[in-house]
Amino acid sequence: AGRPGRERSQRRWQWALLLLAAVLLTALLRAWQQERPSPPSASPHLLAPREEAAVTAIEILRPGARMRVERRGESWRMVAPLDDLASSRMVRELFRALGGIEVLRRLESDSLARYALDPPWARLVLEMGDTTRAELLVGATAPASGQVYAAWAGLEGVAIIPRFLVEQFVKSDLYHWREREILPPSRAPIDSIRVERQGERVRAVRRSPEEWSFTEPADREADPLSCERAVAAFWRFSFDEFFDEPGAAARLGLARPAAVWTVFRGGRADTLRIGGRLEGQGLAVQLAGRPPGLMRADLYELLAGGVSALEVRRPLRGDPRAVDRLVLAGAAGGRLLVRRAGGWFGAALAGDELAACEAGSAPAVDEERLARVADPAVEQDLRNLFELRGEQWIDRLADDPRPADYDLRLHLWSREGEHAWVFFRREPSCRAAPEGPGARAAAFSGSTVGSRFPRRPLCVSSDLVWRWQVRSGRDS
Repeated sequence: AGRPGRERSQRRWQWALLLLAAVLLTALLRAWQQERPSPPSASPHLLAPREEAAVTAIEILRPGARMRVERRGESWRMVAPLDDLASSRMVRELFRALGGIEVLRRLESDSLARYALDPPWARLVLEMGDTTRAELLVGATAPASGQVYAAWAGLEGVAIIPRFLVEQFVKSDLYHWREREILPPSRAPIDSIRVERQGERVRAVRRSPEEWSFTEPADREADPLSCERAVAAFWRFSFDEFFDEPGAAARLGLARPAAVWTVFRGGRADTLRIGGRLEGQGLAVQLAGRPPGLMRADLYELLAGGVSALEVRRPLRGDPRAVDRLVLAGAAGGRLLVRRAGGWFGAALAGDELAACEAGSAPAVDEERLARVADPAVEQDLRNLFELRGEQWIDRLADDPRPADYDLRLHLWSREGEHAWVFFRREPSCRAAPEGPGARAAAFSGSTVGSRFPRRPLCVSSDLVWRWQVRSGRDS
């Protein structure tokens, strides 16, 4: 009698365990189905694309933090928790994300508290005028999928939305919401710039990306490449750090800046103060109406260099491929180099021939005297000569020099007969270039094409000059 009773008891326990396992399996299956992402379903959008232009303010509320951004014309401004320009790019990306939001799965909303939506963990509010607003309620994170529970007006139930939307916008720190471009974005092109530096003032007008001209000082020639690089630096390189504490501008050297830039665009003027280079940190910069910040330190020479950084600093203009005759004159005499289809050919010049060339007469070419030049670097050094950029102009040596005052004279003739020249000599007043203590030379150049700008000597590196000087005394 005892054994049948024990068997019945065991069967009851087995049935109970099976029933319990079935209940647990059902619960787990339902939970897994709730969390498992399913194909996107049609749902009312929080923000339709046509409504983006109507948004006047964005507010994000989360525990212990509040951020508010308001539209100001074509830009956005952060008004809480601090006053600064807001990132227009961040706002555009938010609108794009909200306009394309897809509900990964819709859940019953019988208990919003179950999903941390009553009250919500965070709110993202879009204001449209005085009365209309769209509000995204952000709840807890789903443990199995890592997606986020959310709800908004017009949505039946609770949605599971992509986690990136919350991580990128709702949880993002203030640095990413602040405008990091040095100059605020604008659709208007640059009209002109003004640079003030240590009593010096530069005004440059942008005719096109390929043409800039100085209106002050009017006797200097603007370099389009340098001007474009300078203004492009304000967009290509962003603030690496902001300083919001009182007195930061003075500490960063902005109370007495190295230079003050004013950029004019479509009737709008933006003023930038360029401070000092902070060792191991960057270059201090402050846009009027914004806290100071740091940008790349290697732009200091360009932005704080004044007219010397923005003017043309090349002895020669034009295309080196147009040169077909080249006369080199130095202490060892003179040589003629002639371009032919097979390369460069050369010949020594007699004294009277060299004197005629230095007086401006194109050299006569005697084919029988020419011999192939056994120097493969001539073509490359000719290109380097046209690309040579100096460090600074020497105003005190502005008088036309005598050729004999220069150690190396190069005369270049084009196929069209244009004559250009560039003279070189060692010049102690030129500060040493990075190449070494001996890299000091002054270059004086000119051309029969002419220029309205006065010719002045230019400090250049002597490395390239030395190679041409050696070549001037070399036999063919």
